[in-house]
Amino acid sequence: MYPDIDNGHIYPKNCRAKQKIAIVIPYRNRETHLHQWLLNVIPLLRRQQADATIFVSEQAEVENFNRGMMKNIGFIEATKYDQFDCVVFNDVDYVPEDDHNIYQCLSQPNHMAGRPKKKGYKLYYGGFTGGIISFRTDVFKGINGYSNKFFVWGGEDDNLGKRIKKAGLSISRPLYNVSHCTTLRHKVDKRQPLRLKILQETNRNLETEYDGINTSKYIISSLDNKKLYIRILSIIKKVDNMGEYEKSLAKNLTLNL
Repeated sequence: MYPDIDNGHIYPKNCRAKQKIAIVIPYRNRETHLHQWLLNVIPLLRRQQADATIFVSEQAEVENFNRGMMKNIGFIEATKYDQFDCVVFNDVDYVPEDDHNIYQCLSQPNHMAGRPKKKGYKLYYGGFTGGIISFRTDVFKGINGYSNKFFVWGGEDDNLGKRIKKAGLSISRPLYNVSHCTTLRHKVDKRQPLRLKILQETNRNLETEYDGINTSKYIISSLDNKKLYIRILSIIKKVDNMGEYEKSLAKNLTLNL
C-alpha cells in the first residue's frame, strides 16, 4: 500500500515541511490497534504534508506495563535516530477524526485529543493530557519527560500535567470539533491499585530532575527498522528508579495488562 515509505518515514514530495516530527507510540500487545492506527493516520499525515517518523516503543513481557517510561524511551531513542523539532506521543487507540487536527508542535504543549469519542466528545477534565499530546523537543527535555514510577495503568498523565504547570507552561488545544478523536475499542485495563497514593507522593515531591528522561533505565532488546515504523523493544526493571517508599509498594503489585 505504501511503496514509498521506508523505516516509518512519511514526508511530502513537493515541498519541505516546517517541522521534522517524531511520533512515539507506547505499546504492548495491541497488534490489531496498531494496524488500524497505521491505516488511518498515515493517510492523514500525507494529507497534512507532514515530515514524520513513527516509533513504536514496545515493552518486553517482563514487568507490568509502564506507559510513561515507554514514552521516555521512545523519545530518547528517536533523538539518537535523527534531529527532530517536535515529538508527538500518541496512544495506539487514539485516532484524530479531523484533518485540521495537525500533527505539529506549538510553543506550548499541544493536547490534540481533548474530545475523545468514548467520552461523548467531551473533555475528561481541565488538566487532562492523555491520548495524543505534542511537545517541541526542547520543551519536553525541559520538563524531563514523564515520571517513570507508574506501572500498570493510570497516573502518569496527571503527573505530566503537574510538570507542565511547574515549568510555567500551559496546555494548548485545538478548537472543539477539531479535537474529536476516535477511540478504538479494547478491553478496559486494570487500574493501578495504588495509583492515587503514588500520584500524591510523586506530585508532593515533584522533583522532576530526579524522575524522568534522565533516570530512565532500560536495555534495548531489539531495534527493528520496519517498513511503516521503527520498533524499539526494551526491557525495564520496576525498582531501578524507586526509593524505599516505591520499593515497598512494588512488592504488592502483581497485576498484568
